[in-house]
Amino acid sequence: MTGSPRIIRVYVLREILGTTLLCTVILSIILLYGNLSKHDEALFRALSLSPALFFELIGLLLPFALSLGLPFGFSLAVIFCVGKWSADRELVALQSLGVKQSTWVTPIFLSALLVSSLGCFASLHWSPLSRGAFDSRIREMAWQDFQCWIDEWREIDFKINNEEQSNLMGGLGTGLRNK
Repeated sequence: MTGSPRIIRVYVLREILGTTLLCTVILSIILLYGNLSKHDEALFRALSLSPALFFELIGLLLPFALSLGLPFGFSLAVIFCVGKWSADRELVALQSLGVKQSTWVTPIFLSALLVSSLGCFASLHWSPLSRGAFDSRIREMAWQDFQCWIDEWREIDFKINNEEQSNLMGGLGTGLRNK
């Protein structure tokens, strides 16, 4: 049985990582949808300005969804894989062949270490940076809309003493244009 522990390790690693990828993608899509629905007004405004800006904003929300989806996806993958192996009696077959438990558990722990490292990096570094960039792009977009609105010499109304009075900007702008 010189080659079988390597085959078993590769099998376990492939099953765990494949299922982790699938679970992480599904959970990240669900979490991304939740974030998109929170910022739907800004995203629709970005879509009306430029599709590239719209996809950029979605890309900036993706790391936050991945930082939460990755650990939960791995947990689900371990539960699904070990449950499937147990139900199919693969673990009993491995024990009856004399394969030590550490042979198939070691790849799970190594992949847990990898996923934990990626999750920590995503949660502590990548996600806050992208969230800050997302908020910055939203503010830039709002100020750009406001600046375009002012450049068109539109009138801005302010409530003064509980009465609506218009700002002189619109009147001054038309007066300056006529001169």
